[in-house]
Amino acid sequence: EALIVLQLNGPRAAAPIADEALRLGGDDSYVLTQAGRVALMQGDLQKARDLLETVLRRDANNEEAIAMFLLTDADR
Repeated sequence: EALIVLQLNGPRAAAPIADEALRLGGDDSYVLTQAGRVALMQGDLQKARDLLETVLRRDANNEEAIAMFLLTDADR
């Protein structure tokens, strides 16, 4: 749901939905990745980095998480 809201209404509208998903299923890699996407779109690089780092610790081959994780590096 957060991805749909993110695409239609932007990150500000999607943030509460992503936070609720984290509260309900915070150990699921998909939830963490999508919450990281919302945080990245909001410009919250540290939160996005933390969420995506958790995903990558579980599955270092998650290409979606790798791509977004690299975007969280402020020096790039």
